[in-house]
Formats: sequence, C-alpha cells, structure tokens
Amino acid sequence: MIRYRLNGSLSPMREEEEYGRNDVRIELMTIQEFEADKEQISHKKLLLRQLEQIQYCKAEIFGSCIIGTFAVPNVKNLPGKKESFGFHMVKDRLIFVEGGGEHVKSIFDRMREIQYGEQGSMSAFFTGFLNYLIEGDSIFLQGYENKLIVMEDKMTKGLQKNFYEKIIRCRKDMLHLQSFLTQLADMADIFRSNTNHLFEAEEKEGFAIFAHRVERLGDHVSLLREYILQIREMYQYCPEPHHGHSDRGDYDFSAIDAAGRMVWNEFYKHAGTDVEIRISGCGSVKHYYNYPGNPVFQEEEPVVGSMEQLRTFNIRESNGGKDH
Repeated sequence: MIRYRLNGSLSPMREEEEYGRNDVRIELMTIQEFEADKEQISHKKLLLRQLEQIQYCKAEIFGSCIIGTFAVPNVKNLPGKKESFGFHMVKDRLIFVEGGGEHVKSIFDRMREIQYGEQGSMSAFFTGFLNYLIEGDSIFLQGYENKLIVMEDKMTKGLQKNFYEKIIRCRKDMLHLQSFLTQLADMADIFRSNTNHLFEAEEKEGFAIFAHRVERLGDHVSLLREYILQIREMYQYCPEPHHGHSDRGDYDFSAIDAAGRMVWNEFYKHAGTDVEIRISGCGSVKHYYNYPGNPVFQEEEPVVGSMEQLRTFNIRESNGGKDH
C-alpha cells in the first residue's frame, strides 16, 4: 500500500507516519490490501465484486461515499488491453484499488507537482486525476487525423495496400475511444449531481470544466469517424486496378466504362457492352447502345403476366451474339 497526504500538494508518507485528524488521505492499494483493510469501508463488498471484472468506467453515489471503476484504453493500442482499477471516495479519504498495475502510481508521480489549495481539496485532486486520464488525447487525435489524410492521399493515387483491413482498424480505434469518452462524460455528470453533498457547491465547477473538455474530444472523434466513412465511400467509387476484386467484396463497384459509368462486380466483364433485351412471346426487341447519355442498363416498365406468359430476359453482347 502507498499512502499520500493531501495538504496543498500530494505528499507521500513514510511507513511510520500517522495521519492527522484533518488530513485528506489518498491511498493506493492492491485488491488483497483493500479486502484486508481493517477500517470501516461502506459498500466494500460491492466494490470488490465490481473489481473482479472491470469492463468500463462508471461511478455510483451512495449515502456517504462514491465508488466506481475505470477501464482506460491505451491510445497506442486502442483495441488492446485496458488499464483497470477501482476507487472508493468519502469526504476525507480516497482509495484507489489496482490489480497489480502501475498506471495509477505513474499518474500520482506526475500529480505531486500540482497545488490543491492550502488545505487540499478532494474534488480538485480527483478532477486533476481525471484530466490526467485524457492527457495527450487531443494531440493523439490530431496525429490520427494526419494519418487519415495520408491514407486518403495514397488511396486516390492507387498506392494504398490492404485498404479494408486498415480502414476497419481505424473505425474500431475511434469506436473504442468514443466509448471511453462517453463513459467519462457520464461520470462527470454523476459527480456534478453531488446528490450526497460530498462536495461544496463551488467544487462542482471542476467537474463541469472536465465534462466540457471531454465533450470537445468526443466531437473531434465524431468528425474523424465521419471522415473515415467518407474515405471508405470514396474508395468504393475509385477505379483502381491496384486493388483487385477480392479486396472489394461481392457488392462493391469493380469496373468502369469509357463514359465513366460504374458497373456492379457481377457485370464487370461486360462494362461498355451494348445491351439487347428480348421478351419472349412479344414481337418487339429493345436494343440499347453504349453511347453517352444512354445508360447501358436502364429502368423499364415492369412486366406482369401469368406463369403461361412467362417472360425471360437475355443480356446479349452485340459483338459476340452469346446469351449470358
């Protein structure tokens, strides 16, 4: 267990030191240490159950305490393993419970330089901690945007390899990050509600500022998700022989004729072909030539008839004379 005293700044305590009556206590424990702690901790069993399988960030307010969990993604590997830990907060004591990682301690080490007022404010410390969780996310998103710009440029030049694999990864990255930011925004709202009056009225302002910052990051993520979708759609309509048909799937465009008309994958061998439509049992033949302004395939009036008057359609190459 690592103990800190919040008295204007975050100060680590020696083993033999004791807390004063008015000290704000910050403690970092393992799950085993938290379970074995002898002091009265309300809703301790509930938090222990939540620590068994942490999946997302959340906070719950009870009569005299707030408990919750964090699942913090690594922006360098967003679909990868998350940093998971829980917390238990009362007016003068904040316990972080980590299952063996060093993520919380690394944040504490950086927070030791911050001043939290003469007496030390629990809300100021916790909002500071929350802000460290998203430290660098704005720079990361700007770098990700530049990465997408490069991807778009390569795609338009036909130089992007394994496009779908990369664009799906980008979509997953942004989905993971947006989910995390949404959870943090929900937590901030819960702290701002202050339904158990754990904070003074003016102390809630810090959570409002944090919520606004998270909202701006979420807006940036939404823009990047839209940008990713636009790049994917551009790729579908971009005639690039470098891609091959296997990368596009069965339902994407695969060929283009001289007039710039797109043809579905199953007809790509017939791009630019004249089309003749025959209706059995009728004396007329509709013939459509491939020239600008006259689509190769165009909508006709629906054909209706009984089974005895079955109509069949043949698509014929005008130069080969073979039915398909």
